[in-house]
Amino acid sequence: GGGMVLRLPSVPYPITPLLTDFLAVRLCRDRALWSRLGPWLDPGAMPDPAAKLLLTAAAELARELGHGPASTAIVLQRLYRWVDDGTHTTADLAAAEALILRVDERADRGEAVPPDDMLVSELTPMLQARARRQVLAEGGMLLAAGQGAALATFATRFSDIELIGAPVADLGDGWDDAEGAIASVQGLPRCPVGIEELDSLLGGGPHRGSFTLWGAGTGGSKSTSIAHACATALLAGRHACLATLETPKWEMMAKLIANITGFPLDAVRQNAPGAHIALRGLRGRLGQIRVQEFPDGATTTEQIRAWHDGVQQKLGDAVAFVGIDGIDGLTAADWKPGDGTYELGRRVGHACDRFAVDGNVWLHVSSHTQRGKKFTQLAADGTPVPGKDDLADSAHRSRKAHYIITNTMVATPDGAVNAYFHLAKSRYTRSGIVLGPIPADLGTARLVLPYC
Repeated sequence: GGGMVLRLPSVPYPITPLLTDFLAVRLCRDRALWSRLGPWLDPGAMPDPAAKLLLTAAAELARELGHGPASTAIVLQRLYRWVDDGTHTTADLAAAEALILRVDERADRGEAVPPDDMLVSELTPMLQARARRQVLAEGGMLLAAGQGAALATFATRFSDIELIGAPVADLGDGWDDAEGAIASVQGLPRCPVGIEELDSLLGGGPHRGSFTLWGAGTGGSKSTSIAHACATALLAGRHACLATLETPKWEMMAKLIANITGFPLDAVRQNAPGAHIALRGLRGRLGQIRVQEFPDGATTTEQIRAWHDGVQQKLGDAVAFVGIDGIDGLTAADWKPGDGTYELGRRVGHACDRFAVDGNVWLHVSSHTQRGKKFTQLAADGTPVPGKDDLADSAHRSRKAHYIITNTMVATPDGAVNAYFHLAKSRYTRSGIVLGPIPADLGTARLVLPYC
């Protein structure tokens, strides 16, 4: 019969553990390197189980996208799906995440890392030798089966083997990345953040099970950000819980009421009866909310998770939206100013990552996202918006975040306020996108004015 395929045993590659680690992680985030080595790599021959798992997921994504993955984030998303499907365990996922973290922390410390040329020169001879053995074995099998005519294509296959490790001049314009990645999460429930431009960019908002780190600099309306997003979830009929380490509970409740009813925040603070009447009229369509104030600098991630689990049990339904205002407070006990802001960012990132294990939509608002407090880009009207410094800072803050968003608020000469949003990281769209100027309405704790 036709269609015979012979697969040779997956003999482990004779490479060092250091090269194994860096090869696996780089191939999961570097399309150019994948195009040189990935299509010919046998994931089953990786000596480290975590590296084998990462490259197996990357190979599956490459078959779907038509090219290698552009970030470890989308590879981890595939592993999350496998865990949900029961084909792999949480221990497998933890090992893969630990491998990525091990490589990234080595680079963060400034230690020497194997360059691409070393990876290519080390692997290319092995891959070429394996590929030749594979083609020769299949050819012998076809000859033994009397199918010599099928060998006509083998000359091309031998020519292709010579291209292993060769640089690729054209990797496309990247739009297929976004389309393929977005398709991988289509159909999942969404939790809009209430900013039409941003929600549209994210396909309807962050999806269920995602984890978003949202930050702003000093005076950047961090508490308003989380109140706005939380109110959006409530208006959609979803349950939410909000832990606040910086803003008093009464102030956070006032922001929520103002946002939902449209009453001025100052009037709500003064207990205006009209705001409460309006709120009662909406309660039939609102989701339920629980707000808890935690001491800044004396709270652990475990305490907040235990509180969340208790809220979910009391509500008798999944809490679709979980917010934490001022997550930097979870690191204050371990960090000293002399440690530097980079170390603070690293600790904040690790604190965030400990929350990224739930099936809910997580939103964290951090108060120190602008490490260098520099704005290196200008919007169309010349006002500053978060730039590359913020992107670099945010990238090391959380390894597991699906999305990292920063915002800045800019006052106009006539006293109004415009909001700018910077999509610093996204697993599903092109990142580095700036949205704005968008008119804000901080008087009602809204990041953006409602659309008519």
